[in-house]
Amino acid sequence: MSDPTPPRVDGRSRRWEAPRKARRAELIEMAIEAIRRHGTDLGMDAFAAEAGTSKTVLYRYFGDRAGLHEAIVDRIEELLIGEVGQTLATVDGDPHPREVIRAAVAAFVSFVERDANLYHFLTRAPSMPRAVLGPGRVSKSVAAQTRFLLERAKAVADMPAGTLDLWAAATVGLVRTGVLAWLHSEPKLPAEDVVDALTELAWHGTSTAFRRGRAQG
Repeated sequence: MSDPTPPRVDGRSRRWEAPRKARRAELIEMAIEAIRRHGTDLGMDAFAAEAGTSKTVLYRYFGDRAGLHEAIVDRIEELLIGEVGQTLATVDGDPHPREVIRAAVAAFVSFVERDANLYHFLTRAPSMPRAVLGPGRVSKSVAAQTRFLLERAKAVADMPAGTLDLWAAATVGLVRTGVLAWLHSEPKLPAEDVVDALTELAWHGTSTAFRRGRAQG
């Protein structure tokens, strides 16, 4: 039996696909700016007003409120992953593990300090049914980038298999939790002090485990 004839693709659909994607991306960026300016508790009316359009248009592109929130979360994740990635890319050569940890912490804190509203939305998007950051794309990506740099550090080359994965994931979890606590704290520590404190905490645990592993090896 021959394969069924593939469905024909309407040429008009192809022509409108790129403009539709571009318009959808534009609406997402406008929603991002609305959150930056006004906070996280925005309804569809507020998002539509910020974009200079109607709720009907937003529903056409995103389906419902949850669809819009999911698209916003995806974009914020891209921004955060990109920023951490750019910072970690500046770590050259054979870095000391503490340098890698500090770079990851600094990038995370820098993003949150500059875009606290986006980070709040990422952690508690109103209509998202899941805990966005755990174990989400951000956590996995940052842990993977941190693990890659730790692997380049000759000082940890002989650690047991799986150790670096554990360190990287634990570091991301520690930083994520610490940053959330910092955002809600009063009085608020300066960002540089937060970077120092979280780096020392993460490095102290990692370095202790490293020394113990070497002693047992």
